[in-house]
Amino acid sequence: MTGPCRSGNSAAALVLSRLARLTGEGRWWEAAELQLSWLAGAADGYPAGHSFAMLTLLEALWPTAELVVTAHEIPEELRAFLRETPRPGLTVLGKTPENAASLVEPAPFTREYPVPTQGARYYLCRDGACAQPVASIPELAALLDRP
Repeated sequence: MTGPCRSGNSAAALVLSRLARLTGEGRWWEAAELQLSWLAGAADGYPAGHSFAMLTLLEALWPTAELVVTAHEIPEELRAFLRETPRPGLTVLGKTPENAASLVEPAPFTREYPVPTQGARYYLCRDGACAQPVASIPELAALLDRP
């Protein structure tokens, strides 16, 4: 096969789309869109030869959700919930007092989410909009189960 490295372009698209979702920044969305568009065109003639590109496109098109967890320590209860109930397409971002300042640079929107003095708060975001925070795993599970 001649031409640019197909898997390298697919990896770039995957990283750019994930970075866009995690940061919410327009420049990463634009870069991801360009890369994904190129991949779609490149794979058009021979999709079977572009399996990583197909997986990357699927991830970009599949509905995703981002969960921001604010707590003094990421709760073991959340870890157990995610192990027992896998959620494909869910990205989890944890904010604690220790990482709050450094998290603001790559994910500026996290500045607005305070770390509670007790317990945890769960902010579930879909399509660039976040639901009201919840404070328990059952409430989070109910949010995740809504379409």
